[in-house]
Amino acid sequence: MTNQTDLALSTRALKKRYGARQALDGLDLSVPSGVVYGFLGPNGSGKTTTMRLLTGLIHPDGGTIEMLGKPFTRRDRHRLFDVGALVESPSFYPYLSGRENLRALAAAGAPTPRNRVDEALDLVGLHERGRDKVSGYSLDMKQRLGRGSASGSRSTSAASLRAPSCRTSSATCRSSSPTRRSGCRRSISAVPRRPR
Repeated sequence: MTNQTDLALSTRALKKRYGARQALDGLDLSVPSGVVYGFLGPNGSGKTTTMRLLTGLIHPDGGTIEMLGKPFTRRDRHRLFDVGALVESPSFYPYLSGRENLRALAAAGAPTPRNRVDEALDLVGLHERGRDKVSGYSLDMKQRLGRGSASGSRSTSAASLRAPSCRTSSATCRSSSPTRRSGCRRSISAVPRRPR
């Protein structure tokens, strides 16, 4: 049995309704620290709603959320500096390069080591294109940049800039390229082992 303090996140009886539609009805979730946890389900099953609740983007109608062993509410959003999150599609400034976008995200929150931007670009295979404007990136490249940015700031990706203690993502590894899908899976599976 996992000790409650060893959990990266947990929910108890979490509920959310959109009008007449019950999106979540009593979700109990326990995610141990240091693991990659797959949250699978068909469209409309509440995955993105759960991610929005976990990042304080929306209020639950009932239940509780604990993040890194402490209760979490929207008033605790400053604690999201310890969380890397990618909810749905990442958005970036199209007139900035990938590197400049990551630097802007890094500057928006807790202190980030300067070399972390290059590490994030390396992790998602965009180091060679880091100086190119995001407006010239393919959808796959934007998704990878998003995974490289999940840092606890306002954007979401794979959790590399600040090496947060908890990383969440509703993005998938859905590239049409088997090489890119494999790279995505490698970057996600490497996350728990990355030094902080």
